[in-house]
This record gives sequence, C-alpha cells and structure tokens, in this order.
Amino acid sequence: MKSQTKFGRRKKPREMMIKNLVCSVILFEEVVTTKAKGKTVKMFLDQLISKVKKKYEKDPLLAMRELDSTLPDKKAVYKIYEVLIPQFKNRVGGYVSVSPYIPRKSDNAERVKITLLQ
Repeated sequence: MKSQTKFGRRKKPREMMIKNLVCSVILFEEVVTTKAKGKTVKMFLDQLISKVKKKYEKDPLLAMRELDSTLPDKKAVYKIYEVLIPQFKNRVGGYVSVSPYIPRKSDNAERVKITLLQ
C-alpha cells in the first residue's frame, strides 16, 4: 500500500489507521475525515475491491483469504465478500466517492465525506 502522506505516524500505525478507516467506510458506507486521509482511503479501497473482484472470478476462496489478510475486521470482510462484490460486479472502477464537507471548527481543517457508491 502506498500512502500519499505520512500523517505524522510511523509505517505500521499509519497502515493500521488506513485499514481501520477502510473498515469503517465498508461497514457504515459513509465516513467524514480529513482530505488527505480521504484521498488515501479512496485509493486503497478502490484497489482492494478491484483486486478482490478479479480473484473472486477465478477462485472465491482465494478472494476471501486476500480480504482476510488485508482487513482487521471480520465483519467488513464478510460485507465485501457477500454484499459489495456482487453489487459491483458490472462496475469497472470508482467504487468510492469523496465529496467536500464543512471544515472542522477547531482548526479549520478541510474535511471530506467518503461514500460507497451503489
């Protein structure tokens, strides 16, 4: 996984933060976060769904193992496997949309809303 920015964290905590944010997007279908994290999560989630879709066509068990090794939350794994893969079967890409959201009051940081497309 390539990260656009380091988010003031070392490699393992940064990767875990991104994976947890991806799980939140999968489970809740929309999440509000900062602009930099939103861009990174969109890139990671689009690549993950595309990779799993290709593996799902060849061997569904292989796709499940790929998800299981990548994501820390089992509920997110099952939701991708049982709900999202069949839902995105005919879609080529662009599974996630990132739209602007109101800035944070405390430090006026740019925020975005990450939404799974239907």
